[in-house]
Amino acid sequence: MMIWQEDSLVAQEDEFFLNRPTAQKYVVILGGAAAEEKYAERFRKWTLTLYEILVVDYGYSPDQIILLLGNGDPKESRISGSSRQADIQKHVLRLQKKVRAGDQVVFVLIGHGTYDGDTAKFNIVGPDITGNDFAEILAKFPDQDLIVIDTRSTSYPFCLALSAPGRVVISATRSHLEKYDTVFPQFFIEALAEHKGDRDKNQRISLWEVFQYVQNKVVQWYEEQERLLTEHVVLDDNGDRVFSTNPSPSENDGKLAHIAYLDQSLPSDIGKGKNAVKKRQLFTKKENLERSITLLKIRKTQLSPENYYQQLEPLLIELARTSRQLRSLY
Repeated sequence: MMIWQEDSLVAQEDEFFLNRPTAQKYVVILGGAAAEEKYAERFRKWTLTLYEILVVDYGYSPDQIILLLGNGDPKESRISGSSRQADIQKHVLRLQKKVRAGDQVVFVLIGHGTYDGDTAKFNIVGPDITGNDFAEILAKFPDQDLIVIDTRSTSYPFCLALSAPGRVVISATRSHLEKYDTVFPQFFIEALAEHKGDRDKNQRISLWEVFQYVQNKVVQWYEEQERLLTEHVVLDDNGDRVFSTNPSPSENDGKLAHIAYLDQSLPSDIGKGKNAVKKRQLFTKKENLERSITLLKIRKTQLSPENYYQQLEPLLIELARTSRQLRSLY
């Protein structure tokens, strides 16, 4: 695929969220502690629903999902353990040993958050976990593409510690003052269910599509309820610790979100038959060409029309050729 040598920033972006034939994707779902039974039931429903959607609609196998919830539940096979720090550390260590360079790891946080004016915390069973604590967890995956979706109240000060190059971080709130229960989780799950958030109808969900879907639904919900908007969905994916309510991919945030997908990289049937290896190679090449086209379109305003089309044309020609070769193998 093409790397734009004249722009070091784009060359750096070209290393993030690349499609590789052997790359794997993993999701860690963390369901926090609940002070009341109604919240415990809500967190359980959300986390288990998310688990099922990932398996049924997004091609994840159970060994690619870690679900840690409250005190755990040994009777529920989908729940890997509790959300106590010891359990989190144990499962993160196992995942760290399992992943390879170029894999993708998604962390989804569901529950309550607190902020005391100095430290933001995720309320879990036992001692809470701070944003800095969680940043140390993410640091264990230096060679993986990372996504963090924090659906909780006061998620913003927590997420500040998580911002770094090569990461897509979505926060349900934009200020430490937004401390009330969020409706973000229900619309996040709704965006994924049956690919409802798939705006371009390519049967894949990018983090950009997730962000836009949830943001619009949250605003709409508060308007319908005639309530003051107490949560603002924000995005950071350029590592500058500045979260955007209205990101502009050509100016600040949104570039990586456009090329980061929750779906598994390869369709389930791609590895079957005598042409399996060739199909994997062509499918990966096709997705990387589409990825390069997306990044180029984001940079369109920074290029002269002549330069833009000089770079776009060979990509489109190669994409058409690759797609034709891939279809011929079915």
